[in-house]
Amino acid sequence: MNDKLKQNPESILNKRFNVDFKGYSPLEVDSFLDDIMHDYAHYESMIASLVRQVEKLEESLHSYQTKLLEANTSLAALKDNESAPQSDVLKRLARLEALLEKK
Repeated sequence: MNDKLKQNPESILNKRFNVDFKGYSPLEVDSFLDDIMHDYAHYESMIASLVRQVEKLEESLHSYQTKLLEANTSLAALKDNESAPQSDVLKRLARLEALLEKK
């Protein structure tokens, strides 16, 4: 996660600036950097939480895809089983019709 960001809370905390004669107030800079450090820490925790949530959702998705595949397979098997008896009935009916026509 930190490899994509140039800064992290620790690098912000440890950052040192050179002091010039007409430089910024060190207290203001430190205060501002403290705020940024806290924001980075918060963002990192949010990202970690969202990554965990995505992983859980991907697991759920995979589970539901597996169940859907199983259901489709079962449905196809049921349709095959239903069509077989109907074809048997039609064949029997055709044979009976043929026998009746001979009589």
